[in-house]
Formats: sequence, C-alpha cells, structure tokens
Amino acid sequence: ITASGVITGGTVEATTDTAAGDNAAIGYTASTGLILTGQGSTNDITCKNDADANVWVVPTGTTNVDFKGDATFAGDVILGNPSAAGSQLLIEGFASEGSEVSSEIIFQNTTGAPSDEILAAIRAVTASSGRRNGTLTFHTGNNGADTLALTIGNDQAATFAGDVTLSSASSPEFSVTDTTNTSTLEIVSGNNSSSIGTVTTGHDLYIQTESVTALTIDGETQDATFASDVTV
Repeated sequence: ITASGVITGGTVEATTDTAAGDNAAIGYTASTGLILTGQGSTNDITCKNDADANVWVVPTGTTNVDFKGDATFAGDVILGNPSAAGSQLLIEGFASEGSEVSSEIIFQNTTGAPSDEILAAIRAVTASSGRRNGTLTFHTGNNGADTLALTIGNDQAATFAGDVTLSSASSPEFSVTDTTNTSTLEIVSGNNSSSIGTVTTGHDLYIQTESVTALTIDGETQDATFASDVTV
C-alpha cells in the first residue's frame, strides 16, 4: 500500500520480520512478537506524546533507551538479563508484609531464575500507618540469604549488627562531637602508640564502669582523681 496521506482502519498485523536498514518498519515473528525497526540520523526509534515531545528514544545504532521524563514501573525493575546467568540489580516497589511496607534494592547473582542468590540488599521499611517514618537497612549475602549489617533509624541513629573496624596507614581516628559546646572525644591509633582523650580545651575525661565514674582527668590541669582506692 502506497499513500501520501493518513491511512485509517482497523489493526495492522505484520507477518514477517524486519531487516537492518529499514527506515521505519513494523514486523513480527513467533518468538519475538511485535518488532519496531527504524533508522534515523539521531534516533532509530522515537516515541512522542500528543504535544510532539519525545517520551523515550533509542539512539541510532545502540541498544540504549533514553527516557526524557520520569518513568513509573508497576512491577520490579531488573538491570541485567533476567533469563541468563550473571549479576543483576533488582529494584522492587512497595511490598506489604504484616504491618510494614517496604521497598528494596537487591544485588543478586542468578543462574536464570530471579533472586537465586542475594549478594547484598538495601531496604527502606516503614510502618503502614506512618509512611514518613522510615528505617533504612543494609544487608549482606550469606549462603544465598541476606543478613542484616546496618540499620539507620528515622532518628538518624545507626546500629551495626557486627564489628566496626577503622583502618588506615596514616593514624586512623574515631571522633565523637557534641555540637552544643563542640566537645570532642578522639580515639587515635598511630604507628607506635595509641591514645584516647578529649581534644577540646577545658573538657574533662571520665573513665567509667557500669555508668559510674572511676577516674576523672581534669581538662585544664591534667590532674587525675580516682573515685576509690588505688592499690599498688
């Protein structure tokens, strides 16, 4: 059919495949279904809205898809081939589990079936009655399942499920600062020695056991005061 105007009617059903070099073709095969093939100087395929603005495009000669606006997916998003072995990034939308609602990003290795082996995961969890009060959890893979490693609460508190290790070749340090009076405690490990103490002038250092002060070191005079007997 050759026409210079608009062709109207029912459905158009292609019965054969398209070919490389087709300028604008619609094809069909039993295995791939509907096929769109195009060839342009900028894009091979362009989807436009009723305002003649690009919605998404396939740049010429590539397998990329560029969205020009937001994209909303009703189901999961898998980055990687879902039917082939290899690493994948799985982004899941909100899923309800009891009284909680969550979304997650899963790094996984698959042999063909999604979620075969979880390498790591990040989850956002919130009570269904208060969706602005979210908790962020980080998980690591353990024999195909995921194990909680870190929880960040809606109060910004971070809770580690295991040990926290700081290491560096140039004197690593751990600092805790109260921003009201800028009072800072530092733990430093150097090449030949380690130290623990305050770094702010005039702030005392307390050594405690069971929340009871056993030793006080004056922040100005460096005097040491023991709360009880000192046995030599």
